[in-house]
Amino acid sequence: MKRTIVYFEHAGHVNTETTLQLAKARAVALGITHVALASTSGHTAQRALDVFQDTAIHLYVVGTSRQSFHQDILTTLEARGIPVRFSSEVAYTYPDSVRNAFRRLSEGMKVVMDLGMILREEDLVPENEEIVAIGGTGPLDFA
Repeated sequence: MKRTIVYFEHAGHVNTETTLQLAKARAVALGITHVALASTSGHTAQRALDVFQDTAIHLYVVGTSRQSFHQDILTTLEARGIPVRFSSEVAYTYPDSVRNAFRRLSEGMKVVMDLGMILREEDLVPENEEIVAIGGTGPLDFA
């Protein structure tokens, strides 16, 4: 088995589109139908709607707080049946020491691990189902 890892030369929003496209390609190739996405303001989630629209993939969006998420985007996501959760409203059941360990590896790693935990904590994805989680260190750049 051979897989490719993409490293970005520079951090930033310029990587969001590529990250979404790569995550979509990997999910489709592996037959994974659940994609969790971090989106602070909702703009990344809005872009993901376009990227994933012609697939059988179920999107799940996790923001940091309702106050920082654009209400019109939240309304659009909810109207399309896309679950949206906010990390400020979820009680984590795994220790902070574990979250800090992931953060030491990479903030993006911590974010994608949080996404997986939130989907399970909120009972959005069955325990035996694989997911692709997309997060980052501000902009989307880790999947």
